[in-house]
Amino acid sequence: MNETENTQPTIAIPQKQIRSRRKRLFLYGLFAMLCALIIPAIIIPPWLASKGIEINAISGIGFNQGLVINEVSVTINKNALTFRKLSLEHFIDKDSAISNSSWRLFSQHTEVRLSPDILNVLKQQDFRLGNLILTDTAFNFTDLSEPYVFSAHASTVETSLFDEHDIAVTQQIKNIDLVLTTQPAVVISGFIKYGALNLLIPGDKAANRYPFDFENANFSISWQDDRTPLSIHIATLTPKWTTITQSYIQSGQNIALGLDLKQAENSIKLTADKLWLDQPSQLPKFIEKPNNTNQGLHLGRAIAKLSLLPLRKLKINDFNYGELIIHSLLVLETPQKRSNKPDKKKPG
Repeated sequence: MNETENTQPTIAIPQKQIRSRRKRLFLYGLFAMLCALIIPAIIIPPWLASKGIEINAISGIGFNQGLVINEVSVTINKNALTFRKLSLEHFIDKDSAISNSSWRLFSQHTEVRLSPDILNVLKQQDFRLGNLILTDTAFNFTDLSEPYVFSAHASTVETSLFDEHDIAVTQQIKNIDLVLTTQPAVVISGFIKYGALNLLIPGDKAANRYPFDFENANFSISWQDDRTPLSIHIATLTPKWTTITQSYIQSGQNIALGLDLKQAENSIKLTADKLWLDQPSQLPKFIEKPNNTNQGLHLGRAIAKLSLLPLRKLKINDFNYGELIIHSLLVLETPQKRSNKPDKKKPG
């Protein structure tokens, strides 16, 4: 007996119907893509603006192991930032002590123009500051929920201070690490590996420069309800200005500065394990120069001027001033003002 083969009839779909289906799928995909692009473009800018962030320009968007943007220009609370070669990547580190998941925003070149409010405050103190240029900057967002924890690293930060003759004087620091936390108060702390700065004295018509280098510095600033404490510590300080004593080696070790920015004039504390300085060969114009018979320091006059400084405490364990003061202990403390307290009566 022969087996009979059961065959099912094939249904031919007209080519016109196939083309129509493909057309509909293409239109659906195009509509979904437009929604993905247009809806965020409509919703995100107003939301960012409510947070004080404005996107001014974006160019060159691509996807290469993450989001890559050629250039982004934004304004945050009137501070203008321009990022070049910006990339966004997601990292997972199960061994991290802070968070096993984080986002990293990396920029090869970042330029920051401070807000007019900040620049005007600096200008009132006779400081004119140029734009900040950051190289190889990485922002790490370890937690996108409260309390927020952000960290950042930059290879170099460069800017310019302008002297009395509008000449730009370069300031540079290298290998900077920052950490920002928001609980219980907003705190920014950081570490700087190396810095090369040029000190300009406000009001000096001669525009003298006093360069110095430092290594291994850290700082912290906290915005609290009733105070804004700032602390700075420098492990090694090396003044570079020319002195009146030939071959004199200036140096400083373990220099610590602390103050409350809300009442700086009554809270500045400056301490150091070692500070060896010498008189600069070029003094500011407003400083009275020693006479020809006495090229050194007038000790009584210097102490009188120190007492006028807005210092709460000054203590240097090993203080040298050229060949005039050698291996001395310098201590200066001003009495703290007592608020709303009557003076003690002397016994009769």
